[in-house]
Amino acid sequence: MILTCIVGSILISIVIIALIPRENSMKLRQQALEWSLITFALSILLLVNLHQEAQFQQIIEFSWVSTIGWFEGSPILFAVDGISIFFIVLSTLLTPICILVSWDSIKFLVKEFIICLLGIELLLIGVFSTLDLLIFYVLFESI
Repeated sequence: MILTCIVGSILISIVIIALIPRENSMKLRQQALEWSLITFALSILLLVNLHQEAQFQQIIEFSWVSTIGWFEGSPILFAVDGISIFFIVLSTLLTPICILVSWDSIKFLVKEFIICLLGIELLLIGVFSTLDLLIFYVLFESI
């Protein structure tokens, strides 16, 4: 549930930032920082709620491509374990740091930069939480 909220908050932040006019760069930066801090807080909540005795937690399953014969019945699985949680927290920590570091240095194409940064964060969370090798490869190569 929390992993879904993390992914959802990143997607919502990308949509909100896409709707803000390009000329209002201060508003873009503020919204990006606020949403990235919300995502970081959710990842800390995910870390706190991680049970040490369980293997995979926060399992998300998507059924897909049931029309292709050799893919039939193979769902996409996302989950968090004891190692991947630290990479997810680190990724969500680095995003607000990157936004703060680039606050004055990025003067042109601020909106596009922030959307790309949040998209990379989304891909990183996908890489660190997927249990499917094909999806891992696709997400890893997308970064």
